[in-house]
Amino acid sequence: MARDLRSVLITHSSQPSDSCSEYPEKRTFLACIRFQEPKDTQPMARLIKLLGLVLATALSFWLLQTTTPPPEQVAQRMRHTRDHFASHSTTTVADALGRFRYRVQADFLEHFPDDDSTDLAHLYITLFHEGEPSWFIAAEKGRVSAKGEEVWLLGQVQIRQPPGTDAWTLDTSEVLLRPTLQYAQTDKAVTIRHPQAILEALGMRVYLREKRVEWLHNVRGRYEPPSSKALSP
Repeated sequence: MARDLRSVLITHSSQPSDSCSEYPEKRTFLACIRFQEPKDTQPMARLIKLLGLVLATALSFWLLQTTTPPPEQVAQRMRHTRDHFASHSTTTVADALGRFRYRVQADFLEHFPDDDSTDLAHLYITLFHEGEPSWFIAAEKGRVSAKGEEVWLLGQVQIRQPPGTDAWTLDTSEVLLRPTLQYAQTDKAVTIRHPQAILEALGMRVYLREKRVEWLHNVRGRYEPPSSKALSP
């Protein structure tokens, strides 16, 4: 029996070990044992690698579950739904020194928390400028950005000063207004009425504090007594 076992092991043996030189009969047997020994550790190494992989997968899945909000919460964040509204509202904005910068009045107001914007209906804006006549802006609809730095005016829009010898009235639509800068712009048709003339153009940039208008395209003018009736709050 021992002889048969030795013949099998010899076929799988590598080079003889020097430690077996004193025992020629056992030389190939000992060498074969040293060759077979590393194979006994391979299943254990594979098992350890497999357990590590399973542990890493389980940890990744747990982190994904704990950091990802529920689907209904994600949908709620993405939904553009108002959280409050008001009728006949008035909002006044002041600078760091307490000086009034502008005032917004609206027949109807609704706020949307997803982007912190505010929609207005039939709004009326007063821009204050110390030592100068105020500017008044009326629009059918409007949307105020989250920080109030931009106001999009939609529908019929009129920008004017109180009646006087040098008052302007601008009629247009779809105006982007930056109230703190007292700046407005549009790419729609514009008509400006002055006590001495009427000008028409396509698109404009208005620097209200400087009382300066930049016409963009197709400017035409004619002399005509003012006849427009300004909108009132």
